[in-house]
Amino acid sequence: MAARFPGTGRGLAAARDLARGEAFLRIPASCLLTANTPLGGEDPLQDFDAVLPTGLRPEHRLALRLLHERGRGAASPWALYVAACPSSYTTLENFDAAAVEALQVPAMRARAEQARQAAREAHASLEKVLEAVAPPAERTLEAFLWACGTVASRTCSVPWCPAGALVPVGDLVNHKPREGEGEGEGEGEGIEGTEGTEANEFGPVPPPSLDPDGSFFTFRALRSYAAGEEVFVTYGAHKNAALLEHYGFVADPGANPDDWVAVPLPGDSPAAAAAVEASAGSRGPRCVHADGSASFALACALRTWFATGERNSHNVFLAEAGMPVSPASEALALAHVAACCRAASDALPTSAAEDAAWLANRGMHRAADASSCEVQAVRWRHAYKRLLLAAIARAEAGTCFPDLA
Repeated sequence: MAARFPGTGRGLAAARDLARGEAFLRIPASCLLTANTPLGGEDPLQDFDAVLPTGLRPEHRLALRLLHERGRGAASPWALYVAACPSSYTTLENFDAAAVEALQVPAMRARAEQARQAAREAHASLEKVLEAVAPPAERTLEAFLWACGTVASRTCSVPWCPAGALVPVGDLVNHKPREGEGEGEGEGEGIEGTEGTEANEFGPVPPPSLDPDGSFFTFRALRSYAAGEEVFVTYGAHKNAALLEHYGFVADPGANPDDWVAVPLPGDSPAAAAAVEASAGSRGPRCVHADGSASFALACALRTWFATGERNSHNVFLAEAGMPVSPASEALALAHVAACCRAASDALPTSAAEDAAWLANRGMHRAADASSCEVQAVRWRHAYKRLLLAAIARAEAGTCFPDLA
């Protein structure tokens, strides 16, 4: 059932106790809206695909369909759903200049500018198509950004539409990183293809998806829930930057175990440091995580680097295995992490404490309270700085690197 929660805002609550793997929501497949959904019989357009250019990006195709349905008003079979969607979004493409500036971190500001520019270029390129599928009120940049925000933040994956499907009621389920991880583990085989309300005790719980016969889109509990408790799904292992860009929200500081900040090696150029963000090697990114701990890849790289004066086959083996080489090289590696994180924090115009005070003064310290792009920008930079501070504290305490003992 739909409800409001103090930490996340609008979401879904368990109407009764739920077991892990149990279906808690089943939406008829006929209620899903995709770019391929047939037009209603009374739709004057008749052939939606005929007016679309070839090579149109799937998400823009669905956004145009959404604007077409909103333009039909009460005549659209999706009128109630469209009216229930948020009136605006806080995804990066919706940021104005002040919100971009509020991000502070240069790489994130560049990312926001890129998203803004791409959306505006797409809108301009679709001017003629918009004239064919939507009334004048739905052809504006504001309307296009609304449609793109709806598609980016509210769709679920389906096999027949690359842009995904809009799932009424299902898109109320909020995200929680790694929800249910560790629960239900044990010996035994997973229950595959569970139907109705059967519980999946041991195996991985299927993500929201169509039932095998294609008649319903089903959501299953990732863990056990008590009646009245908010039910979550996971949107994937996303950093806060990706959550903000595509979904328009940021996890609370320290609450996203998938968030991380890259740490360059000594002597890395800015381009090399940026490449860490863009791609990761077989060991993962060289970074510090949301709790301030260093990744295995960073520990290996720094221990290898600072073992230069003690290099022999045994020490190289230890470093590449993520093990400390000597107290002296370990101290240098930890000091490097602390120095890099402190430099990144000190380069920004406000501190984490000042950001926390700014949010508290506006009553915007929780995810559910962040209703503007500027507030989301401050929430993002606050979490970013808190991560850096956690890494500095761990490095200075000597607990930053993974304990492989």
